[in-house]
Amino acid sequence: MDKSYYFNDKNVLAENEQYLLRKQLSEDKEVYYNLFSEISIIKGRMEEKMFRKYFEKIWVEEQNEDAIRVSIILREDGAYVGNITLRELNSKTPELGCDVVRRYQRQGVAYDALRLFMRQVSSISKIDYFLARIYSNNEPSLGLFQKLGATFIGKEPSEYQAFLNQLKDKDDENYEWLINLHPEMENIAGGKFIAHYKVTYKDIE
Repeated sequence: MDKSYYFNDKNVLAENEQYLLRKQLSEDKEVYYNLFSEISIIKGRMEEKMFRKYFEKIWVEEQNEDAIRVSIILREDGAYVGNITLRELNSKTPELGCDVVRRYQRQGVAYDALRLFMRQVSSISKIDYFLARIYSNNEPSLGLFQKLGATFIGKEPSEYQAFLNQLKDKDDENYEWLINLHPEMENIAGGKFIAHYKVTYKDIE
């Protein structure tokens, strides 16, 4: 589906008295970078210049994804408070994700913005349900989607576990070397998984 289908001529997907859900624009790049920095699990392991280079690569790649990215803007003062992503636009079970700027977390932003987002997208697209993929130890996100009426439908290994599984299948010798060097890796990798939840707008009406 053409990404422009979701937005009006002012690049707006939906709005209410509290929030404006607008297409992510080039002018959002720096605030998005700040959010990206807050949620990244690798930022602390990279030099600032390298991390910025990594972000620039991701920024370009994201423009070509089969996805829309929506900036969450506070109507009150125009502040950028988060981002909603919808992937696999031609699917009847597109993947939904949301990140909120740290200073605005635990204020109901994600819940209210996602309700507004899902209502609008459900009204213009034929969707069976939205898919949410959440790490099993991400209690805030698990709580959010449960509040939205999400239902657990399955799970998959974490990226860390998937990497170890692939290495073991393809190169058992190096796998054994790595595990002998870092015996804690298997426990860390197996300690969490990615849970799959389905949610529809009618679940929260």
